[in-house]
Amino acid sequence: MGLGSQSVRITYIRRTETFGGLRPTGNWRRVWGVSQSSFYKTEQGTIFRLKEDDEGRLSVELLQTSLWVQGPIGMAGLRVAPTTTKLTERQIQSLPQ
Repeated sequence: MGLGSQSVRITYIRRTETFGGLRPTGNWRRVWGVSQSSFYKTEQGTIFRLKEDDEGRLSVELLQTSLWVQGPIGMAGLRVAPTTTKLTERQIQSLPQ
């Protein structure tokens, strides 16, 4: 039975002891049916995550102290700025959920 013109996105996940659950490899967090996130740090030190839901809608959240708060969608463009860095998996693991 084929999928026809439908596409299926598959993300490989691995178990980590730190969070006691399943985590995807790389800088994206994804579980089937749940949004995925990528994490960045600006030159000024602002940490933000870019979320994409299953339908491709984007949202931005800023890390303020130990809380994630909604940020302006325009910050999504900062992810491609030469002075913005993508966080490593180790850096992501140290962030609050």
